[in-house]
Amino acid sequence: MYALVKTGQIRTVTIGRLRRVPAFCLDEYVQNLLTEETALENAA
Repeated sequence: MYALVKTGQIRTVTIGRLRRVPAFCLDEYVQNLLTEETALENAA
């Protein structure tokens, strides 16, 4: 998770000194993975 946040693959929200990952950002990340997987299957 730290690597995903650091590379910007998952969006976060900073609250004070804390960094949080909203649930919808996880959903967004999973949807992106599924879309990329579908695109790769179509390319083959």
